[in-house]
Amino acid sequence: MMLFFRRTGIWIILFSLFSAGNSHSQGYDISFGIGGAMYGGDLNSQNFGNNVKQSKWAGDVRLHKRFNPNIEIFGGFLAGRIAGDDRFAIAASQKERNLHFFSPIYELSAGLNYYFFGYDYRQEGRFFTPLVSLGVAGFYFDPRTTYNGDNYRLQPLGTEGQGIQGKARPYKLYQGAIFAGAGAKVRINARFAISAELNIRFTSTDYLDDVSTTYVSYDDLLFFNGETAAILSQRIDEFHNKEEGTFPGNYAGKRRGNPEVNDYYFIGLIRLHYNLGPRLFYRVDCPPI
Repeated sequence: MMLFFRRTGIWIILFSLFSAGNSHSQGYDISFGIGGAMYGGDLNSQNFGNNVKQSKWAGDVRLHKRFNPNIEIFGGFLAGRIAGDDRFAIAASQKERNLHFFSPIYELSAGLNYYFFGYDYRQEGRFFTPLVSLGVAGFYFDPRTTYNGDNYRLQPLGTEGQGIQGKARPYKLYQGAIFAGAGAKVRINARFAISAELNIRFTSTDYLDDVSTTYVSYDDLLFFNGETAAILSQRIDEFHNKEEGTFPGNYAGKRRGNPEVNDYYFIGLIRLHYNLGPRLFYRVDCPPI
């Protein structure tokens, strides 16, 4: 999939650089988007509607460069929040697992849009067009959970044994993603337009939710990483109102998540565009003295 997006992106960029376009269709936009973010990973429910209920807010700002009526590139900054919770699961075993998380997302991205019908702020025949997007992003996340009314950062705790001798190192909180999506854009007038877009981010990590592989011995976590790590790694005791570490016994080596598929997240935004014109900066000549 990575190879497909890489090759497709190269060809579209080359096409954009060598395609002819009129002066009206070329230029710059700035846009502001607001909407929601939905997480996909090990804490998803089997009911899609339950996952939608857990969507959180997202917003971004982008700078767009139009090459012709069909192609533009963009760069932007996005901030948002994602969350997942086993209590929304359908399967009884997942409900019993009793894990949940929430995390901020801060993202820098670059990509391109392709407008199927072409788009121009001034041509009356080009006021509406569907679009597709491709791009890459780098983002920061920091999964957290709530226990006894307090919030805890999960990555420093090493809930799957990270940091214990012989185990993996702590996962990195800075990761990359590729994204693809679709939407539509409508002109309001020669300066303003509005668009709606839905994108999916395929990330380079399986730890958006702090869940990936297997349970580690409660006693090992307690000894090496501390009581909080041991409690928040395995919350089945809490689900059954049992003393921590006593029920259902030692789960060491049993499945906690699925490491074969990385996590992902959806971003859905409604975006307001402002046409900056053909140039970002204009030369201002000083009057002669």
